[in-house]
Amino acid sequence: MVRWWVVAAAVPVVLAFVVAAVGFALSAPVRGDSMDPALRAGDRVLANPFGGTAPQRLDVVTVRPPGRDAVAVKRVVGVGGDQVRVSGGRVLVRPGGDERWHVLERPAEGTCCAPDGKGGVDAAVVVPEGSFFVLGDNTAVSTDSREYGFVARADVISVVWRRVWPPADVGEVPRPRLDPM
Repeated sequence: MVRWWVVAAAVPVVLAFVVAAVGFALSAPVRGDSMDPALRAGDRVLANPFGGTAPQRLDVVTVRPPGRDAVAVKRVVGVGGDQVRVSGGRVLVRPGGDERWHVLERPAEGTCCAPDGKGGVDAAVVVPEGSFFVLGDNTAVSTDSREYGFVARADVISVVWRRVWPPADVGEVPRPRLDPM
């Protein structure tokens, strides 16, 4: 006969195992180094489909880049109405309706932006309504809006909620600062 305390002790362990297994199964893997240092290759993240609410500036999202089959994990740098510029090793953002430029705390490689959001031109561009400008945190190796242009809202799959693997790093994904200049 099984004692009540054996069952009481086993239930939390089994429940924790089931929750961890389901979380791992529903998580998305991070591939490559484009989101380093916030996320590294091999990390797994839980992402919420955003439904009726749009991702916010500095959220990490899963996207289906235009013209590509793969799903990518990137950071939203600009939302509709924002001005964005990548120049002189910095990412500059002027939020829609704001008179001041803000600088992302992480350095950036390359120059941007042409009218379609792609790189190669050292100019500011306005992110169209219903679109996002996304970058990898490690711009030196990231394929992002500088290559494929703006990402339409329909191509944003979900907002990353938490890192669930590796166990030592479980928790919120670090968020950089966007400081006024």
